[in-house]
Amino acid sequence: MIPLLSIIIPVYNVEAYVAECLDSLLCQDLHDIEIIVVNDGATDGSLSIVEGYKKKFDNKLKIISQKNAGLSAARNIGVAHSSGMYIYFLDSDDYLKDFAIKELLNTINTDKDTNIFQLDNIISDTGKRLNNFSSTSKAFSLVDYFKEYHTIDSRNSVVSACSFIYSSSFWRNNKLCFEIGKKYEDQLFLYNLLQKKGIIRVVHVDKPFYVFREKREGSISTNVTLVHYQDRQYIWRKAFQIFEDQKLNDKVYFNNLFKYCHWVLYEAYNTGYIDQYSAFFSKYDIQIMRQGITNYFERKIWLLLCINPLLMLKYIDNKYSSITRRIVNVCFSLFDKMFPYWLVK
Repeated sequence: MIPLLSIIIPVYNVEAYVAECLDSLLCQDLHDIEIIVVNDGATDGSLSIVEGYKKKFDNKLKIISQKNAGLSAARNIGVAHSSGMYIYFLDSDDYLKDFAIKELLNTINTDKDTNIFQLDNIISDTGKRLNNFSSTSKAFSLVDYFKEYHTIDSRNSVVSACSFIYSSSFWRNNKLCFEIGKKYEDQLFLYNLLQKKGIIRVVHVDKPFYVFREKREGSISTNVTLVHYQDRQYIWRKAFQIFEDQKLNDKVYFNNLFKYCHWVLYEAYNTGYIDQYSAFFSKYDIQIMRQGITNYFERKIWLLLCINPLLMLKYIDNKYSSITRRIVNVCFSLFDKMFPYWLVK
């Protein structure tokens, strides 16, 4: 019998958390479920813990092992070994509330013609809800969905693969995958979806059921290096190309990239990587930001960026002397009068 849902759990060095993750599934009705754990070359006791749980799941848990290749590769392998009609991802250092499986199956059964469901199901382990849609379920094309939820004028929905349910036929027909070797794979996957045709339904969940563990020691988000910023740069360059290829000319798309580029630079500044990262920040990246300028302030910080990223960041952080800042502001006031609509309309 083909299961309705495959739950894919990548595992790498999470021996302190994986038992809680699996326990959160054991207490639920798994009648129409298969669970695929992908051991991504763990070097701690994670695999032993998972193997100890195998009998408890009554043949519903499958373990796939591979050499360490990263989260993207582990998810892709999990999908390749899945047989469910729908696919759901659960990170092994997170866990589900005891009503989660029922909620997932109820969502799937609302509309079998939907290719992807997005749920506002994530809550942090501090109790904070990470997104919150309206109570009305809405269906969108993938491009319209992106504009509604992931541009600067939108609700700015949290991007996590664990808030989506995917039709396995849609996944395979479109040859979807997570790009291997890049961090922030969920953001990159979302941009790649813009190249596909399908229907996504946004579904509000009254009580979020996916518990995200914030600031775990050893996680991607707590071990930031220069590579993290380079990978983000790769993402916005690829997004820019996708927008152009799909003829998404509305400035709201490029303004989103402008905000993203600026945010990454600011993060690099705060973590002490700005000098190293500036060496990789090219004229091409500045050109991308230019297309997203929608107001005079954005034009001002873009022009400062053209001179030097550090100058822009110090201006935003108000780290110029009062005289220097006044001179800069007077210069920009004159510029705005002389060229009022350049890069703004």
